Amino acid sequence: MTIAGSDSSAGAGIQADLKTFSALGVYGTTIITTLTAQNTKTISDILVVPPKFFRNQIITTLEDIKPDVIKLGVLYNKSIIKIVKSILGDFKNPIVVDPVLYSGTGIKLLDEDSFELFKREIVPIAHVITPNLREAELLSRIRITNRHEMTKAALQIFNLGASNVIIKGGHDSSKHAKVMDLLFRDKNLEPQQIGHERLEIGDTHGTGCNFSAAIASFLAKGYNISESFQLSNSYVYEALKNSKQIGNGVFVSNPLDHIYDNSEKFKVLMELQTAVSKLEKMPNFFELIPETKTNFVYSIEMPKNSDDVAGVLGRLIDLGNSIRTPNVVHSELPCKSFLAQF
Repeated sequence: MTIAGSDSSAGAGIQADLKTFSALGVYGTTIITTLTAQNTKTISDILVVPPKFFRNQIITTLEDIKPDVIKLGVLYNKSIIKIVKSILGDFKNPIVVDPVLYSGTGIKLLDEDSFELFKREIVPIAHVITPNLREAELLSRIRITNRHEMTKAALQIFNLGASNVIIKGGHDSSKHAKVMDLLFRDKNLEPQQIGHERLEIGDTHGTGCNFSAAIASFLAKGYNISESFQLSNSYVYEALKNSKQIGNGVFVSNPLDHIYDNSEKFKVLMELQTAVSKLEKMPNFFELIPETKTNFVYSIEMPKNSDDVAGVLGRLIDLGNSIRTPNVVHSELPCKSFLAQF
């Protein structure tokens, strides 16, 4: 379940969350906090969903559909925050908090009067919170210019009650060649660190939503927080590499290529399984199996690497008057659907 704002440009918010959920193979329900009149350059208007209706969205959905994970995005004001805390304060499954304070175009998405309530009521229910550098500074009241200060900020956010803290380094104004993201799992442990080369694509819109939605997706699929951090980081990096300038403003990260890739890979996997079944039933095919046995592999059109290949585990062998075909295999990692193993 995602509880967030609606973005009419579909680059962030509820729309971005649903794209990521779909790309990563999970089903998403949506609770809308705000409606925005938005494009890639600005937000011209914001309509906050009336409290009674907002509350009814959550209650009615939860009565029937039990989410494995809940992701929180734009909450905007005190009434929304209080309703979320009253309903989800005792929620037993993970809650991923994306502390959206500003839009990618610089518009405030949390009332100043609501900020302290957000810290007091929402941060403590976070299984993991995912601030960028600016958000981490505001939450911790620490100026961040280096890794040591990122660690100090994370400790302050731990003190607010979060169980895990991820600080994203993409907004580093020093423009280092590498972007460093850090996962802090414990106040006394060294953080898990992931670095990527900085992409020269300018400002982007929706990256934080995609990342936190990916974290929620991988947690829902059974990965732990460390694995979810690593997989989500790779997922967003690929989405950023495929970012598009759909208007005249900021770029929009694009997870849709993953949806297309995964559908193509699923189709090929089904074709491979059908082909293997036909070979098992084919009379005298065992006579064509050489002494070194037989590899059997399919791939998507124009494969780039082994992630685009599906094959049987081991080799096809002759067994009496028939063949033995080990299981068709594929990786369980999203966006890496196939793995060739011979």
